[in-house]
Amino acid sequence: MTAWLPGNWSDVVLLSAVPALAISIDRLLGEPGLRWHPVAWMGRWLAWAGARLAPRVGELRLLSDARVFWFAALAWCAAAAAVFALAWLFQGWVLTQPAWLAALALGLFLKPLLAWAMLHDEVLAVERALGESLDAGRAQLARLVSRDVSALSAHQVRESAIESLAENLNDSVVAPL
Repeated sequence: MTAWLPGNWSDVVLLSAVPALAISIDRLLGEPGLRWHPVAWMGRWLAWAGARLAPRVGELRLLSDARVFWFAALAWCAAAAAVFALAWLFQGWVLTQPAWLAALALGLFLKPLLAWAMLHDEVLAVERALGESLDAGRAQLARLVSRDVSALSAHQVRESAIESLAENLNDSVVAPL
């Protein structure tokens, strides 16, 4: 496989539009179903590996906690390496295609790594729920944060939603791009 070189400036422009295309697809289509979501795939793999490595409460321990940790870390690294290799091979193949097809394919395959639409909608849902009642706002916020929200004021609910937006923006937009 040879290194990709643009045929002309229009190819460069098309391929530089891949992040914008992926964000547009995210906004238009939202999250893919669990069957097609790569994060769900990784979760299923880790659940499968974890069920085989870590004993349930009351079961006989065959491995020490340290060994369970290292085998689990190895299982995660194996999955990450497989995903990296597949992505590298796919990108190498895609870049041998016409630029318009490469841009479309890369945009479609980048989209599942983005969660801007869902994050945006969830934060706005907190504000809408606050319009109904403080309890509804707290309940909606509980979907975003992992802390007790029962004693938060309306101002604190809004502040927590914005903090969650800022914290998750890196994982759901900046890092994938």
